[in-house]
Amino acid sequence: MITPATNLLVAEINSERRAAALNILSVAWALGAVAGPPLIALFARDGRLLRPLIGLAALLSFIALLIARRSLTDSSSGLHQPKPNQKDPARFKRSALRAWASPYALLTGGLIFIYVGTETAAGGWIASYAQRLGASASGFGTMTPSFFWAGLLIGRAAAPAVLRRVSEAALVLTSLFVAGAGLVLILVASSLMTVSSGAGLAGLGLAAVFPTTFAIFTRYFGRQASQLTGFFFVLAGLGGALIPWLVGLTSARFGDLRIGLLIPLFCVASMIVL
Repeated sequence: MITPATNLLVAEINSERRAAALNILSVAWALGAVAGPPLIALFARDGRLLRPLIGLAALLSFIALLIARRSLTDSSSGLHQPKPNQKDPARFKRSALRAWASPYALLTGGLIFIYVGTETAAGGWIASYAQRLGASASGFGTMTPSFFWAGLLIGRAAAPAVLRRVSEAALVLTSLFVAGAGLVLILVASSLMTVSSGAGLAGLGLAAVFPTTFAIFTRYFGRQASQLTGFFFVLAGLGGALIPWLVGLTSARFGDLRIGLLIPLFCVASMIVL
């Protein structure tokens, strides 16, 4: 519930620079994903997990109260103006269903379904792939995903500056070609350094795709976007569940993870077409 609501809030507040703002928000998501596990391990090093969880709950509650207070004080800015057709929910719902039936919404939904699955598959399977290349003895294989997440962080941090020079659609398309190059590099690699470089390049390419696409989506549908975003994130979650599983299934079927990792590469090619 937090993810779509936060993305919608940031997109609506920053209507003139949606893509840049959403990429900055995604930097925060990625930083949390990278920093969260070691921080929890640090505070729970004595084996008592309750203390860091209570602290985390208190921190989240405090931040939520600050956001709620800010929203109330900013109500005069127009952020909470009634949305169209709000007096007739049934009519508004029918309108939202018609919007999702449009080719634009279906294509965007397909792209997001594939994107989240590709990011999850690449970030999740890269450590296993590196270990099968002989990194298990040195332990370097477990570090390989760090290059992917570092590329993701750098790409999202740089996106606002890049968007000053290129259009949002051009950024998404170029990023997908970079991601494809990174995945090709991983598949042809014979050394761990090359795999790590490919992982970083793939992360860099994938970085701006989701937040920038969501920015385009919300601008295209305007006020109606709030009624469509729920299904948008349902598709994202389904992609994140299905595509990594397909990589594992294919790998087990052919006995080669390299063949399984052809699926994310095919997914990137599909996103370029979409």
